[in-house]
Amino acid sequence: MVELDQLQKYYSEIVSRGVEVCAISVDPPEVNSALRKRLDLPCRFLSDPAGVLADRLGVMTPGYNLARDGGGVLYPAHFLVDLDGRVRWVYRPESWRTRARPQGVLRAIDESFQRSVASSR
Repeated sequence: MVELDQLQKYYSEIVSRGVEVCAISVDPPEVNSALRKRLDLPCRFLSDPAGVLADRLGVMTPGYNLARDGGGVLYPAHFLVDLDGRVRWVYRPESWRTRARPQGVLRAIDESFQRSVASSR
């Protein structure tokens, strides 16, 4: 929840850089919708109840299978993806207790997409 509170505080700075924010959760859509409303977050929430995307991105507790085990802990990962679908930056912590600092995410946005713009010239 701390991470979503931070997102709310820094949301305008993130979108001012031309970045769209999507939160992905294994919770069902109605749970995500209620959380989004309660925290007054303007970003989209996407539901991945079977954990397919979480598994492919490597953000589920190692050895845990959501479909088989019925739960697990998602690591609070961040991915910056450009309009061509290329991953420009990844933050994938070693522990579910570790969170990215908002200033680090903003710096990654600036650095990743400055290089992207410079290389497209």
